[in-house]
Amino acid sequence: MPPPPRRPNESPIPRIWYVSTALIGLVVVLLLLSPGQPRDSIPYSTFESYLRDGRVAEVTVADRYIQGRLKAPLPDVSAS
Repeated sequence: MPPPPRRPNESPIPRIWYVSTALIGLVVVLLLLSPGQPRDSIPYSTFESYLRDGRVAEVTVADRYIQGRLKAPLPDVSAS
């Protein structure tokens, strides 16, 4: 039995634009949902001294990192 006839504008290749748009959309969604990297990293001993001095406003403890927000921003040492 012969294969069914194709329509003149129908391509045998899958719709690459649909597939690529779906992949790009998936990447965008994953980037929006993934947590960002910390803006500034400090040694744990520095964090402890900030904590003792009362400079820490908020702390989040996770299994691999401690993330916090200071009451005042760190001085910008790269501007000099």
